[in-house]
Amino acid sequence: MYEKQTTKHGVLSNIRWQWQQVRRTTHHATRQLLTGIIIDAVLALGATILPAVVVQVLAQHTDLSKVALILIGISTIIALAQWGRPVNEITFQNTYSRGRIAQLIQFGIHLVKVPYVWQAIPEYDQDRYAAASYGLYGDNQAAQAIIKNGRDLLSSSLTLLVLLGSLAVIKWWLPLLLLAFALISDDLQKRTRRFRREQRDRNTTIIDRTNYLMRASTAETGAKDMRLYHFAGQFRTKTDALFREHETNDFRVSFRVFLQDVSIAALNGLCNFLTYGSLIIDILRGIFSVSGFTYAFNAVATTTSQLSTLLQSWNELNQNSDDLDLVRNLFSTEEAAIAAPHRTNTHLPAAPQPIVFKHVSFRYPGADHDTIRDLNLTIPAGAKFALVGANGAGKTTITNLMLGLLAPTAGEILLGGVPINTYVLRDYWQYFAPVFQEATVLAASVAENVAFHSTVDLPRVQAVLKQAGLSTDVARMAHGVETPLTNYIADDGVQLSGGQQQKLMLARALYRDAPVLILDEPTAALDALAESRIYQAYNQMTAGKTSLFISHRLASTQFADEILFLEHGHITERGQHDELIAANRGYAQLFKIQSQYYQEGATPDAQ
Repeated sequence: MYEKQTTKHGVLSNIRWQWQQVRRTTHHATRQLLTGIIIDAVLALGATILPAVVVQVLAQHTDLSKVALILIGISTIIALAQWGRPVNEITFQNTYSRGRIAQLIQFGIHLVKVPYVWQAIPEYDQDRYAAASYGLYGDNQAAQAIIKNGRDLLSSSLTLLVLLGSLAVIKWWLPLLLLAFALISDDLQKRTRRFRREQRDRNTTIIDRTNYLMRASTAETGAKDMRLYHFAGQFRTKTDALFREHETNDFRVSFRVFLQDVSIAALNGLCNFLTYGSLIIDILRGIFSVSGFTYAFNAVATTTSQLSTLLQSWNELNQNSDDLDLVRNLFSTEEAAIAAPHRTNTHLPAAPQPIVFKHVSFRYPGADHDTIRDLNLTIPAGAKFALVGANGAGKTTITNLMLGLLAPTAGEILLGGVPINTYVLRDYWQYFAPVFQEATVLAASVAENVAFHSTVDLPRVQAVLKQAGLSTDVARMAHGVETPLTNYIADDGVQLSGGQQQKLMLARALYRDAPVLILDEPTAALDALAESRIYQAYNQMTAGKTSLFISHRLASTQFADEILFLEHGHITERGQHDELIAANRGYAQLFKIQSQYYQEGATPDAQ
């Protein structure tokens, strides 16, 4: 089950972790980082030293040619640094953005590799959204910003090391005063970060609820209900309330930042008054030369500016680290779950083998009862079984357990006597050709949708389309099997009807030609004539295979070798259709109810 890691990593730990992601994408990252730090230090120190040098050489009546040479030399160095800074900034930004993009790709891959049951856990969906929103989506989010702010911190630290050392020579207490004010400012920023983190957690819940409303209201499947049942007014009321709550939380953070900035500005003003006042008094008393005063004055200004940059970078780094923890903990949780099974068996049998459920139980996360309870079932190799029952009886859950999408909470499932949890899932899934209730149609050609593979065998595609009863419809399309489906990408894409989509899914399963064919409500969207054709071709489709036909429509399962009737997670009856009718139990009662509507003169009241 899903249990997210909640480790609180330090800032340096997160910088190191993210730097590793960046270095996996390029070999030039370290060189670009060091170049940027040196350029920033040269610009800051050059702007501090240059005025003092000018004053010094003029005060000493230095020869103008030497003055010009000195100024040209220093100016050239500063000019080269100013030219190199934007070049380095652009190249380095491209470098560390690659790390974030690589993580976004990894973020998507994890979703299809983690346990299938996690898809039904709201906390997992919310954690993924928070990690994406605060950590990955956008240039200013944590995965990218933490590297930029880390570089700014290193640049400021190197510059400050030189400046504070030189100020200590001039007045020993100046660095201590500046650092004392910096520590007070850091404490104010720390309190603001804590407050922002609290509001971020509140906003995550609000955003999750808002996104649900947006998805529900804009999804194609709900568009008709939204209009016919006049939900637009309720939708606006609910979303407006959520937006106002979100805006209120954002305003609280903004106001807190405003108070922080005002307080820090007042502290900086006091600090400047003390330092500059002391320097002015010293030059009036003749302690400093004009050039010394000029250097000290600029050094204090640059030091104050660099301390402000350092504190801002440190503050943002802490925020970035908090946000990056969302990504790092999510990735660690997902990677642990992906690696956990330790499956090594890749030797799957080529022919159908018996499938055995031994005392299998399963409970969905957060549920208070088992959906499947102590199930014992053997499906012989090559058998044609039908699994029937009312909605919610557990039919699809049994299918997902057999496919390895869900893991039993108790008991085990065997394939040919081998526990299925020892097989490598990628290989194990090739053993099955399922048709699910929900159709998955890609924005690709008909042939690609059928093959679901990088290589397409066109004659085979044509054959399975004919078996599935879709070849005539495809032949009428403008480009035949090369016709694009959906209009998400291709303007001339074809939108299939519900019945055509189910036929396409059946063709996809037949194309795989796996030992086990699983049909989960495969005819729910078909008309009676199309459904009849599927039943007539069923024996041909399942020749030489094990097949499991799942339905709540009992009339559709009479061709099965054996029918399993499921109630509340238990198989309560099993046998052929005539035997179950003769037993006059749950199966027979449900069959009579369903068949009444097809009997001459039957009315709902007759039920």
